[in-house]
Amino acid sequence: MDSAQPLMNITGTCDSDSDDTPPDTAHPKVPTPLSSPPITERQAIIQRILRLFQRTLLPDTLTIPRLNDTSIPSTHVLPLKFFLITYLLTLFSHWWIRQNPSWGYNPSYTLQRFHLYDFNEVLLDSLWFYVVGRWWDKKGVDSPQFILTTLLRVYFFGILDTFDWAKYSITSYDIMCRWPWQLFLFTSFIILLASFLTCLHVIKAYHDKILLGRLSEIFLCVCVFILPIATDSSTHYHHWFTAWFIGQHANQKYWWSVSCSALLWGGYINGIASWGRGAMLGCKEGFWMVVGSQYCTFMECYFDVDDDINDDVDPSPSPIIPNFIPTLDWRNCSAT
Repeated sequence: MDSAQPLMNITGTCDSDSDDTPPDTAHPKVPTPLSSPPITERQAIIQRILRLFQRTLLPDTLTIPRLNDTSIPSTHVLPLKFFLITYLLTLFSHWWIRQNPSWGYNPSYTLQRFHLYDFNEVLLDSLWFYVVGRWWDKKGVDSPQFILTTLLRVYFFGILDTFDWAKYSITSYDIMCRWPWQLFLFTSFIILLASFLTCLHVIKAYHDKILLGRLSEIFLCVCVFILPIATDSSTHYHHWFTAWFIGQHANQKYWWSVSCSALLWGGYINGIASWGRGAMLGCKEGFWMVVGSQYCTFMECYFDVDDDINDDVDPSPSPIIPNFIPTLDWRNCSAT
């Protein structure tokens, strides 16, 4: 019996040729990589179309060979592209809108008046939108994706003006006293769509760990642009302002966020090209500018100047609020 046992060496190991190591440990199997399924011809065509749709017309970094290959970095090229495309789209939209008489627009708002009164403010709006909207961290806007999406929103607002139920303002009095049921229904759909996209932005921002920063930006913008005028009965939220304010916060890197920002920027361009950059406080702001701020002489009938004050030194006129500008109260819809 003992002779049948395998001989042990000095170290106590067995001299037998048998290997007690588990087979999985002795010879681990290397997993073979899974090959991706081949792309069909239809999928390849779709991918080529998408790449063409997102391709910029000019590179985001320019090189000038004749100047010793001087390179213009993207930090300079991207904002120039954004301002130039915005300006060209505004000029085109101004012409396009006036080719359709059924679309709403101000016929007296010419390109000359655009450059004279609103051009500087539009540049400042564009700069703010570019920075907060993170367009400096995306591809250039000279792509079919941005240009066509923006023009789609311009067209949508133009078509919307052909419906009588859509020809109302976003003011407290109009909403409570004048809006028809069709406009409430349409607005409800827009709110539902906006709520879905907002939730999508919040979820992605949370996963990307940028939610707190984005919420801080929104809070700051609300404090700066909304709260100072929110309680004034003359406040009129023009669609250029609404599109500009919301669109800058659709600033994530995903295609649907980029498309939302481009769509809303088209709403801003439509508002500027159609009606101009209207004052948020309407006639109240205009009256203050000509009477209370600039003391325009053609409005002298509204100056209240003390007789003891030398007009040549310091007239210090106080504007008299005209009684022909009614203050519409949404709590009293019978007011005229």
